Amino acid sequence: MIEEEFTLMESPAMSAEQRGLLFAMIRLCCPAIAIHEFHHARSLTAADKQALLPAPLMVQKSLSLALGDQLILVSGLGDFQIDRTFLRGLTRILGLPLRAAKQAQINPARLEPLRATGLAQGMVSPFFPPSHGAVLPFVAVVLLPAPVPLFADTQTAISLSLQSSVLVPSMLLDRLIYHYAWRVYPHIPVISWSAGEGLREEHPLERALQLATVGGRD
Repeated sequence: MIEEEFTLMESPAMSAEQRGLLFAMIRLCCPAIAIHEFHHARSLTAADKQALLPAPLMVQKSLSLALGDQLILVSGLGDFQIDRTFLRGLTRILGLPLRAAKQAQINPARLEPLRATGLAQGMVSPFFPPSHGAVLPFVAVVLLPAPVPLFADTQTAISLSLQSSVLVPSMLLDRLIYHYAWRVYPHIPVISWSAGEGLREEHPLERALQLATVGGRD
């Protein structure tokens, strides 16, 4: 397991700007559902939060990954772990030497979240503040596949703060991220990791429109 470097800022939470755009994208992607803010006990890690959530709710976990001088945001369902196979695949796609995988850091201390991404320390998410979209330090956003089969009633808790989340259908989470990415950081590729297939790069706009067409709504 790769060691995580993590420093917590007191009471981090999404800004009003983030919440407003996130809720707008939820209404766009999931027009049939009511937005529900779920309050829970304070949680500092994805594992802690997953333990607090009643089944079948799933936590959304995101982390910053440093490979050499490149920064990547990785996001997925559940308390996933990064392994060497995944790291080697990323280094290959990014054209980095294999030693970068051996020296990988999760949530590296050199990344100052508030200055670089607009996110307070303790809040790692693909839903960056719109004001920081043009200056984000990441070369890619990588979405991991669901660790278990997803059903219509499976929901994901997206963190708004350490003590509150908004619930969205897990099946629509990737679609939500693509729509958000298209509007906030369209210059950063969103990459899907598919077990057995490796990495598949998608342009945020193209993928969002494809998913909207498949879903029969935009």
